[in-house]
Amino acid sequence: MRRSAGRVLCVGALLVGCGDDGGSTTTAREGGAGPSTNEDAGTSEPGADAGPASCDLSGVWIGRMNAESLAAGQPQYANTWYYYELAQQGSELTVARHMDCGLEVLGTVNVVLAPPTTNALRVHNLQTGRKGTVTAQPDGTCALAIERFWSVRGVSESAYVPTPRSSDATLASVQATLPLPPAGSPERTEDWDGDGRPGIAWNVSGILQGERHTAQRDWTRYFTAPGYEIRAASDFPSDLVVRAEFSNEEVVYDSSPGLNQVSQPNAGAAHTLTLRFLGRTADDARARAVVVAGDDAATCTNVRRALPAKRALR
Repeated sequence: MRRSAGRVLCVGALLVGCGDDGGSTTTAREGGAGPSTNEDAGTSEPGADAGPASCDLSGVWIGRMNAESLAAGQPQYANTWYYYELAQQGSELTVARHMDCGLEVLGTVNVVLAPPTTNALRVHNLQTGRKGTVTAQPDGTCALAIERFWSVRGVSESAYVPTPRSSDATLASVQATLPLPPAGSPERTEDWDGDGRPGIAWNVSGILQGERHTAQRDWTRYFTAPGYEIRAASDFPSDLVVRAEFSNEEVVYDSSPGLNQVSQPNAGAAHTLTLRFLGRTADDARARAVVVAGDDAATCTNVRRALPAKRALR
């Protein structure tokens, strides 16, 4: 998972060479730690080696998925952070490297992860090899579609993730064939965060306070849609926002009083994935502002700072 400071992160070069990229500026960059845009007076120089506008997404990216769920009829907003290195050949996109960088929920209650839990998530559910397509459109936009990816937390990946990991099976059918350990069988979970409790721990504050210890399973997919387009470009000076879709389940094994309720995805909400381009290589100033060579935990801390948690979908 670690790499030397001098290693080139131009994953496109590993497969197809560093070419021109495609993207659009759908939102301004947010506050917090991280690289500046080329509209700022900042230190980054995006597009220094850019050529004609295209739909090449190869390079180093960070991301934040924003999803809305309902608990007791009230909206809760989950922020999930990612680090990606993407490679592209023609219209075929592949995740060359990935880390989950943590999760936080904002709503009537706030849910955060302790550092041991966040560190455990970073080494599980690796999306390396996940596929997608990026297709140039006649109107100058790029149609993005990234396949489903199934994840679990607090249980064995080999036992509870469907095959293939991109399966289009419904959550109900997976529950029927690969049910998560029931609440009465916590011994069948895995203690990912090493706290001696089943599954992973969630620290809750707000109108209720305490801890929850659970196992989870979900799938996600990402895609462009009207109002969430990517425009072909020679660089990505501002964030891209595309649509996200997901479904999930959770089993609670131990909790503080009143914290055993599970939430449900809001099927009608426009969940999103915000993507920020850090350049073709590790030498780009944008990548150097976030990526800490040899220290994935510090890199993930910078990812979360660069894309602060939001109580919103975009």
